[in-house]
Amino acid sequence: MTDFAFPFIHPNYKVWFRRGARSRWTECTVISAAVDMWHPRMVGHSVLSTDEAVEVKIISKHGFAGVELRPSGRRLSRQKADGSLRLKLHPKETVVLQWERDPGRCLHLSLRPTRLARAAARSPRLLRFGPGVHEIEGGSLRLQSGQVLQLDEGAVLRATVVCEDVKDVTIRGLGTIDLLAGCPVDPPSEQAPKQAAISILRSQHIRIEGITIRNPSHYGILLGQSRDIRIAHISVFTHCRWGDGIDSMACRDLRVEHCLVRTSDDCLAVYADRGVFAGTARGHIYRRCTLWADVAHPVMIGVHGLQKAPGRIIEELRFEHLTILRHNEPGPMYQGCLALNPGDMNTIRDCSFSDILIEDPAAPRLLDLRVLFNPAYNPVPGQAIHDVLFRRIRYRGNPEIPSVFAGHDRHRRVWQIRIDDLRINGQRQKSLPNLQTNPWAEAPVIT
Repeated sequence: MTDFAFPFIHPNYKVWFRRGARSRWTECTVISAAVDMWHPRMVGHSVLSTDEAVEVKIISKHGFAGVELRPSGRRLSRQKADGSLRLKLHPKETVVLQWERDPGRCLHLSLRPTRLARAAARSPRLLRFGPGVHEIEGGSLRLQSGQVLQLDEGAVLRATVVCEDVKDVTIRGLGTIDLLAGCPVDPPSEQAPKQAAISILRSQHIRIEGITIRNPSHYGILLGQSRDIRIAHISVFTHCRWGDGIDSMACRDLRVEHCLVRTSDDCLAVYADRGVFAGTARGHIYRRCTLWADVAHPVMIGVHGLQKAPGRIIEELRFEHLTILRHNEPGPMYQGCLALNPGDMNTIRDCSFSDILIEDPAAPRLLDLRVLFNPAYNPVPGQAIHDVLFRRIRYRGNPEIPSVFAGHDRHRRVWQIRIDDLRINGQRQKSLPNLQTNPWAEAPVIT
């Protein structure tokens, strides 16, 4: 059992930024967020509103011994006389400062466009919350077609947000949806209620930009049987069981860009049918996101579907320029930094993963392509995985990291998988190290 009475403002960090050497420093709020269902800790998160490269100044009560900037590859400046650390960051960038390689001692920094700090144009359909704490009677805010929800910087909304059977809705701003107080005291438990921070249900033409989602008891964003959804420049933190980040079920035409997703279940998940949602999943693009899975997968595709003939197709998915900083999962059924696991008679086809950086020496599995039958979730297995491309995949970590390619039987197979330019610790690979396979999966073509 753990007490989650974490302060909203993180007590250990202070952050400032400036646009030039002679500019004044602007102080940024550093909020706390709970992470890691199995070992709950409080990490820091700060949003910097800028369209230019900036110098960032950080003060930490930890000091800076053993600190790393992730993803790695850039040197940190020496500690200044005032005890601060300095670094230069670029627009739309997300980085994490991590102390002593401890997942619980982290400061996450996200740069967001200044337009998100400006209020939307005045309109009778505008619902605006300024700085301060806001609570909604009943704990849920239901938006109507055409509405704009604006959360200004410093606004804290302690309520879920629901878009159900609506269209042309925007949720934007640099504020926070804060649901930590409603989480179970025991994070791995199945205590009800399990609530998503934002639910988009049978809706279309929805835009979500800029906000931070702090510790819902279930999904950060649930997308069900919806289309034409755009999500950009958001952060999601979860620590409860089934605390997924952005999950889509039977959705079409979805774009997710420049997001930070740190969760205690799958960061990004794509399904066909599930519960009350029915249909195929098609036309998704996930681009320039930073993923940190304290539990389960950074990317999961395909487990849930129709469960009867003819099954569903999950197709036309594009994952580009993703950075994966952690994949921590002890259960073999749920491993894989990039997991394609069709169950319930689903077929996964026409998917690509391009320019993916994975930086976790302890990741248990790199690629996981299995036609799945998981008795916990699937009354029937999936059907197939085919026509999948992995291009320019960079992994930094265990040189013998395993991957799994497996069909279910001679009728449910894996084929036409291509891997173009896989590098492990900088070395181009001619084969997948430690590949575990079976007779119903073709070996990938590696170039």
